[in-house]
Amino acid sequence: MSDSLTKLSTELEYLIDKTWNLYVTVTDFQAQSQPRVDQVLNEIIGLLKDVDQMKDQFQDIHIPGQLLNYVDDLKNPQLFTRDCLQRTLERNEEINGKNETLAKFADTLAVELSSQFPTQMAQYRLWKTKQSSIDHELYDNIPQVVEQVLNETRVENTQQGSTHYHARSIQPKWAKVQ
Repeated sequence: MSDSLTKLSTELEYLIDKTWNLYVTVTDFQAQSQPRVDQVLNEIIGLLKDVDQMKDQFQDIHIPGQLLNYVDDLKNPQLFTRDCLQRTLERNEEINGKNETLAKFADTLAVELSSQFPTQMAQYRLWKTKQSSIDHELYDNIPQVVEQVLNETRVENTQQGSTHYHARSIQPKWAKVQ
């Protein structure tokens, strides 16, 4: 890939150079310079064919549309990376600020609810502790749970000929809450 990129870079440099030569020749055009214009045009066509033949070597390279907009706006493409990182950092700071605000709100809400509803909050904390341990068991036992649910599901044909799946109300062994 590195050799291909080097070759492409060289071809593009030649193409830019030949295009510049054509521009200079055409801006000061005289009748005797017509053969030179034809020669440079043929060289440009050859270089464009070479670049076109190389396109299959670069199928896995994707260029963001925003980067192309930077080039169209005559901005330095290297600024794109800097601006992209800067936007990412700003968004990250914004999200972190929201997370901190929500965490502070949750803490304040818990304190206020505990002062107004002490019994209910104690029950909630107990339930949350049990739920946390159940969730850990659930993640550890997912294959067994799926198998149990599938075993507890039955198929029933109705009079209209459609098939309905019914799951009985089951409570897996690991989910028993006291």
